[in-house]
Amino acid sequence: MREKTVGELILGAAWADTGFVLVLADGQPPNPDSMIRRFRRDCERLGLMYPTIHGLRHAFATTALENNAVHVLVHLSWATWKGGSRFR
Repeated sequence: MREKTVGELILGAAWADTGFVLVLADGQPPNPDSMIRRFRRDCERLGLMYPTIHGLRHAFATTALENNAVHVLVHLSWATWKGGSRFR
């Protein structure tokens, strides 16, 4: 038997177990457009250049390769290739 998440413990039957990694308080995934707007706003607030999400993916891949973390890239590439933009 698996352990319950904090959301499940607090919300009980109202918790929606969607399997997403990033969820709102009720277990539902956030709207991707909302997340991008929030990210852009946070970058502006902090005085940082706003990179696109695609640019972040490339920066992550470069850093992972520089640190010999190829297994992470293989996993992410496979998930993308399968058509899965829902990382669980």
